[in-house]
Amino acid sequence: MRKAVLIVAIASVIGSSALQAQTGGAAPKVDKSSAYYHYTLAHMYAEQASMYGNRGDYVNKAIDNYKEAIKADPTTAMLSEELSDLYVQSGRLREAQADAEDVLKQNPNDLNAHRLLARIFTRLVGDGRSGKVDETMLRRATDEYQKITVLAPNDIPAWLMLARLQKAADSSVDAEKSYQKVLAIEPDNEDALTGLALVYSDLGDNRKAAELLKRLADKNPSARSLTALAAAYEQMRDFKAAAGALRQLLETNPANDREVKRNLAQDLMLSQDYAAALAIYNGLVADDPADAQSYLRISQIYRQQRDFQKPARPTIKLRPPSRIPLRFVTTKSISSKPKTASRKPPSF
Repeated sequence: MRKAVLIVAIASVIGSSALQAQTGGAAPKVDKSSAYYHYTLAHMYAEQASMYGNRGDYVNKAIDNYKEAIKADPTTAMLSEELSDLYVQSGRLREAQADAEDVLKQNPNDLNAHRLLARIFTRLVGDGRSGKVDETMLRRATDEYQKITVLAPNDIPAWLMLARLQKAADSSVDAEKSYQKVLAIEPDNEDALTGLALVYSDLGDNRKAAELLKRLADKNPSARSLTALAAAYEQMRDFKAAAGALRQLLETNPANDREVKRNLAQDLMLSQDYAAALAIYNGLVADDPADAQSYLRISQIYRQQRDFQKPARPTIKLRPPSRIPLRFVTTKSISSKPKTASRKPPSF
């Protein structure tokens, strides 16, 4: 199931990059004006197709113009990415696969055809809801991204996707090499540092994972990097360091600040800083008096401190009894004589 969830995450990011790939050998001819013209038409027809339920004529015109734009400028990866997205949205994955394979029969090194196939195979790998992974598509997607990195050795998004696919296939050693390739090109790449840290964590090297995440958090103290760093320290059972990372995370005003405070208090408890943990839990119950979990943690802290005089639960204030409006009071309701059940005298 974890593999399927990872595949869904991979599929959600395959359209996130629009970087240009650098290829070896002679530079292809580029006609920017023609590419821009056909791209504009393709984008317009794609929007019309979306508005009218993927109407066939609009989809066809959009596909044709994307292809012309790619011919005019084969160096811009964004064009093939948007073309593949259009194939996906219109449900024409098999047609896209056939078109790309026909191109590769004529030119096995056509980079954009490999990009198109790679994205299609990645889409077909699996569905996290069903928990099923198509191992054949996973292998074919990996093969295509490997070919892309050979043709475009400085294509960072391709290396990142290759690493994610390799990790999904449980090839941690290969994934490590791919992430290292990214860091050789861009030493502070956040995706590569985070991904490589996860690989090290899977391999059981939590200390190395924490070092990478610490480097990332020092460079860019984002919610993502600090959360990952805290988790790595927790895996190492260094709860004091984990608490430090979570304190730093709170300074960024995260949207889930209550959850972060709860995790921080837990790490402080585990590092035996009971006073600091108690202060956080008291703040949590002050904000939400119905927070039973925090009251439980407070009682555990008192027990650890052997302070049995402190209350384990809050004092409950009773509401004053409600008064019955006078208009609803009847003489029957204020009668002082209790009702007695009538019964027949015994017969002898």
